[in-house]
Amino acid sequence: MHWVRWYEKSNGKKVRPHFKTYGNKTRSIRHLSKIITTEVEEIENEKKLDIHKKTQEVLLKVIKKLISENKPINWAFNDSRLSDFPLTGNLLSEVVDAQKEYKISPPFTNYYHLDIALIGKVIHSKPALLGAIEIENTHEVDLLKTLLVKSLGFPLLTVDIKDIRYKEITEDWCLQRLTETTYDSEDNRRRNYVYLHNMLYPVFLANHEGWEIATKHQYIIFVIENEFDHLCNTIDLLKGSLGLSNESISLMPVKINEYDKGSITQFENEGALAGPSWRKYNEKRFIRLVVERPINKRGNIYLFHLVLTQLLTLRYKCLVGYKVNSGKSNWDHEEAIWRISRRHFNPDGNPKYTFEKKRFCPKRVSEPINEILSAIPNAC
Repeated sequence: MHWVRWYEKSNGKKVRPHFKTYGNKTRSIRHLSKIITTEVEEIENEKKLDIHKKTQEVLLKVIKKLISENKPINWAFNDSRLSDFPLTGNLLSEVVDAQKEYKISPPFTNYYHLDIALIGKVIHSKPALLGAIEIENTHEVDLLKTLLVKSLGFPLLTVDIKDIRYKEITEDWCLQRLTETTYDSEDNRRRNYVYLHNMLYPVFLANHEGWEIATKHQYIIFVIENEFDHLCNTIDLLKGSLGLSNESISLMPVKINEYDKGSITQFENEGALAGPSWRKYNEKRFIRLVVERPINKRGNIYLFHLVLTQLLTLRYKCLVGYKVNSGKSNWDHEEAIWRISRRHFNPDGNPKYTFEKKRFCPKRVSEPINEILSAIPNAC
């Protein structure tokens, strides 16, 4: 598929934006490659503009000041597609430094420079990348941004500078752009947006106190066999580097018993969490990872979740399923979203309690981006 923007036909009829399906697979792949190459070039050119450079410099100065004063950049949004609960966070949680033009190497292009990278402490000889801020002249979601979000394990905040004049860019203006919402902007328009990988939704979902949410949740990881042991060792290394105990994190390799019906059923139930192609990744073993939930969204357990997400989305060929509570069974394979409930006392007395249910988050949280991109020619 590809995206068709607004355009006007020769007869004057206007065509609304829409997705269009290509009939020719080769043509669609070439078109995708061309879009990626073009958008990378356009972004690199925009970064050279004076207004972009000034915004970047002033933003960096403001962010470094907030870090030194231990002040937050709070954000919040709702994703009604996947949850009935809001997502909230502090972009500067555990951040110790900020750098401009921070080079990363996502799988869809040779390199990409983040306008501003938010850096955490060193974890096993390398500083943790905990967030990023991108400056944009539009809030349209282009292909490059979509791929970028699918390959990042941290919150990405974009700041829209469309229609802003050079002299308007001050520290106060930048602070406002970082924190304003639809409700407190002068014209009820939002000019900053937060993007999250699906695997981070369980970390940032909020306002679920009083619901059936335990202190621990669980990840089911189907990784290809020749990377299985390496991933187990890497997770143990990350756990040790952060000084986390077995109480906080428990890693259990699970091997199928082909002669036991219960074992086969277990694999089918857990595999359904990760997606229908789980057998393609590993039909013999999976990793059950039980982790303390980062309720406060800070500290080493918070860092563990962000680094783990980056490992599983970029480094390893794997599918990841999610369990809202450790030990919760996945009997309904057709339901894509976990539902949670809470009970209320019924003053009428019959029944004694009533139950309220809401959607919490997706069961499938991995995005096998490398598999998608394997179809794209190296020219991109």
